[in-house]
Amino acid sequence: MLTAGDTLTANVYVNTSQDNAGTLMVKVKYNEPTAGQNGNGKDKLNVPIVATTDYQAFTGTLNVAGSVKHVKFMIKFKKQSGKMFVDDASLIREGVEVSAAFSDTRTLPLP
Repeated sequence: MLTAGDTLTANVYVNTSQDNAGTLMVKVKYNEPTAGQNGNGKDKLNVPIVATTDYQAFTGTLNVAGSVKHVKFMIKFKKQSGKMFVDDASLIREGVEVSAAFSDTRTLPLP
C-alpha cells in the first residue's frame, strides 16, 4: 500500500529520432479528496521524451501525499508518424526495505 511520504520513481529507456516525441506519465489518485499538490485528490508526473541518438534513460520522481487509491503509469507517443522504441520501463516504490527471517535455516519459498 502506498502512503504519504513514499516516493515513486518512474524510469524508461527510449530511442527515437523524433523531437518532443512523447511523455512518460504517472498519475496518482488519492483516497482523500484534498490530498495532492493542488489539494484536488490527484498528482501527476510528466517527463518529456525528446530526440535521442541511442537508448537514453528518462526518469522522474513523485512524492506521495496521501493514501493512494490507484496509480497509472503511461508512456505516450504524441507524433502522427515516426517511431519511438521503448525498453526497460519501471515504476519503483523507493525507500521500502524488505526483510525476512526464520528461526531455522529454511530457504524462502518461491513466489
